[in-house]
Amino acid sequence: MKHIRIQYITFNDPYASSGVHKKEQEFCEAMGELCREREVAFQGVNIFTSEHADGSSLFDSEHFCYRKAEGRLHRIFGQTRFVRALFRIRPMLKAAYNAIRQFDPDIILWRYDIINVPGFFNPKRIKPDVLFVSEHQTKEMEELALSLAGRIKIPLLRLYEKRIFLRSVDALVGVTTEIAEYERMRLGRTIPIYVHTNGINVKLCTQAQYTPFTGDVMKLVFVGSATARWHGIDRLLRGIARYHGDVRIELHMVGIVTPDIQDLIASLDIGGKIIFHGVCYGGDLDAIFNQAHMAVGTLGIHRQNLHYGSTLKVREYMARGVPFLLSYIDEDIEDDFPLCLRLRADESAVDMDEVVQFMTDIEKQYGQRIPSLMRSYALEHMDYEKKVRDLLQFLMSLTDSGR
Repeated sequence: MKHIRIQYITFNDPYASSGVHKKEQEFCEAMGELCREREVAFQGVNIFTSEHADGSSLFDSEHFCYRKAEGRLHRIFGQTRFVRALFRIRPMLKAAYNAIRQFDPDIILWRYDIINVPGFFNPKRIKPDVLFVSEHQTKEMEELALSLAGRIKIPLLRLYEKRIFLRSVDALVGVTTEIAEYERMRLGRTIPIYVHTNGINVKLCTQAQYTPFTGDVMKLVFVGSATARWHGIDRLLRGIARYHGDVRIELHMVGIVTPDIQDLIASLDIGGKIIFHGVCYGGDLDAIFNQAHMAVGTLGIHRQNLHYGSTLKVREYMARGVPFLLSYIDEDIEDDFPLCLRLRADESAVDMDEVVQFMTDIEKQYGQRIPSLMRSYALEHMDYEKKVRDLLQFLMSLTDSGR
């Protein structure tokens, strides 16, 4: 019997999207190990252009490798942001097709990309019988419509999708049920779909030390590669500015804080309550979490016209054992899970009195058990070991059904 070969392809820039890159690495390592146990060949490949760095700090592993793509025109125009987006498409596609020829997969799982080569990628061009599965993280067309630059791209993207992508895809994977159903509706035909919520390698996250909340100061932590509109951090800042209770609020921000958020902090006159840590890793990040009472999840996902989410930061908070805020439905978190505070999905400022009361209540009920309870939950519901096992079963079912 022929052994199945599965290839995961992404066009992510590992330097520009470090959080996504980390997720892809962890996913491929977990899937690769599982596939080896099941005697299934697996390869993850990241194809990128060198706008931010030359790639010298990237190293191939057994299950995840890199392919640097660069053509003559891309080198010439690589420093011009608008133009380089056009000239990187051809070399990236060429590198992807070469990788497919070399690995000769039976199944391709592609992380759909609205930045680099959306709608252009068609592996059936070089291997007509390959099963082509597209993985989606958002409602792409609706996300593009949120900006002028995105709205300009939509007509061209629709044209190429209709001619290429929508005709060639055999199955869809969505990070939430909402996104999976949206993509199938956009496709306009009935094909298998699978909901693959984001996972995390729990063992790679250090469990945070228990920091009791005594009612005098509350330390919040927000972690993001760079603040973005859908993070909704402005809602929290406005809530901090309006709070006049007895508890001193500190917000520790990890990552790049964009000028709009810096300006908002200044205009609200809350600079003394915000601590900027910049980009942190390893022991420095562990130390910040060890002091935190609560973490801040995404509070503005409704701005992307989404009601469901599966964010990486919440999985890290859960694995570390730090209670958190969020304002969307996460399909991995049960409705009665008591150690996260669900806020309204609207533009209202966060009610910090509600946050303080929540922290007071869980401290009283769970106390020093909080970190271990959360980490156990992450292992059971969010760890990659379970995620990749279920996904692999879905992919193998496609070959069984002959799709």
